[in-house]
Amino acid sequence: MRRLEASNPGGPGWLVPLLLAAAIAATYSNGLRGPFVFDDWHTIEQNPAIRTLRRTPSYFVDPDTTTILHENKDLRPLLLVTMALNYQLSGLDPWSYHVVNLLLHWIVTLLVFRIVRDHLWLGDEAMPVALGAALFVAVHPLNTEPVNYVSARSALLTAVFYLAAFDAAARDR
Repeated sequence: MRRLEASNPGGPGWLVPLLLAAAIAATYSNGLRGPFVFDDWHTIEQNPAIRTLRRTPSYFVDPDTTTILHENKDLRPLLLVTMALNYQLSGLDPWSYHVVNLLLHWIVTLLVFRIVRDHLWLGDEAMPVALGAALFVAVHPLNTEPVNYVSARSALLTAVFYLAAFDAAARDR
């Protein structure tokens, strides 16, 4: 089967990303109206560090910026950067935080598709197997937590960076 070309935006190269986006939207779009839950109160709602982007440099060196709870202090600078950007966009209205989590989940599914298609030596079966694997990741209930629970964004960011690094290494980049 012919490989999907990402360089042809009007052609079939957009079919798989659109299909995965549609599957994710159908599965998780009801979470866009969801509230902050669990740890979100101390990492987002009560966290003064994400209220301004001027604090961004401190995210890389000050564990007090992660949360207001002393026992949960940690350094997660990229997570905090994304939370601060969300705060700039929608304040404490959770919709934009959920949209970013959905976008990160979509990137994970695209990376799964690409890795399975390009690195598992499946020959003619590469496309359908890769699409099946990506759809499985896209809609599996196990992913409900990192998609709907905003503070679990750290798991999505980890997955994106890990899968991207694996793909780059497998491509000798």
